Amino acid sequence: MKKKNITVIVLFVFLVTCGIVIYHKYSGGSSPVGNKNIAGEKAIAYVEDKYGIKAEVTDVRFDTHGGLAPLEGGGMDDTAMVDMEYDGKQFLVWIDVMTDKGYDNYQYEEITQAFEDKINSAIPDGTLVYISCWSSGYHDHSALVKNDGGMVTKEAYYDGKDVSKVMDNANVSLIIYYVDTEFSDCGFFHEIEGCKDLDIELVSFDSEEELERAKNTGYYFDERDYLDNALHITDRWEFHAGKGEHLGKYNIKDAGYFLYYMENDEEAEMTVSTMGAYTVMNGHKFFRDEPHEPVTPGYILKAPDDYFGHIIIFYPTDDPSIPKDKHVSAVVKNGSDPDPLCKRSGDHFMIDISHTKGEYNGEKDYIKFCLATEITADQ
Repeated sequence: MKKKNITVIVLFVFLVTCGIVIYHKYSGGSSPVGNKNIAGEKAIAYVEDKYGIKAEVTDVRFDTHGGLAPLEGGGMDDTAMVDMEYDGKQFLVWIDVMTDKGYDNYQYEEITQAFEDKINSAIPDGTLVYISCWSSGYHDHSALVKNDGGMVTKEAYYDGKDVSKVMDNANVSLIIYYVDTEFSDCGFFHEIEGCKDLDIELVSFDSEEELERAKNTGYYFDERDYLDNALHITDRWEFHAGKGEHLGKYNIKDAGYFLYYMENDEEAEMTVSTMGAYTVMNGHKFFRDEPHEPVTPGYILKAPDDYFGHIIIFYPTDDPSIPKDKHVSAVVKNGSDPDPLCKRSGDHFMIDISHTKGEYNGEKDYIKFCLATEITADQ
């Protein structure tokens, strides 16, 4: 009987303990884990300590399924996203209720404007096309980047004058476009030297029209992605991993029939001659096996024997033999990709041909290509 009583008592104590834990976790108990009141209080304290203001909490979310991962490897209810408001301004605070570590986007507009002003004061008349500012989390949490890249730590504080604390404690990325501008050396380039978390792309175009076209197409931090606009880029300057580099414009060469760019060695040149287009197309298998006909001559590209990399062809779209209303494909022989990218863009087609040291299938040969369109039923 005594053993039975002891078992009942132990079971009772266990259930009571579980009840207390559950109460504190999911109700208004004193445990901070999963407690919205405590999360809100900690967010208020975080903001007051960083900015000296008393903000109001409008909502608290312990989101265990929406991508809010815990800081420092804690439980899913250890971190909360807190919606706050001060003097009519709404902002977010991401708070770890166990460690009081926090991120916020209260100053996001002021910080990004300060960086834009700083660059434009050094190089005027730029058009900002992209900017982000965010601090790395313990695990580079996706939630910090989801909110327009605006979440920064307490240390990334902007005093209204000096952005150095932001540069030291946040990842800042900017892309600014210009028209007919040369990026000469200036003090700002030296000021940011060594800032490993700062990424800047400055790109100058030959006209406002080309700037707008590039802006509408997208913005990039990869040099290859600007090849589409290469014919209209007049200067480039980039800053990555603490170092700046004046890239200048692309070294575009004229083959007579078209323009080209040797991506992996800008000084390399190739010779170009013509051949029968049907010889290039002979045996070529098109996607979905549609019949095609050539709309340009065939071309033979002879690159230096030691050249390895991409050859970018810029073929004019105003060639009268090329129909304006049909899809155009590039047919390539002896390139490592028989169906390369062929993109109609503005006043040219951009054809990206991969070249492997002039040797294919064990024997030396040269790249051959032409442009072709699908033959429709009424032809």
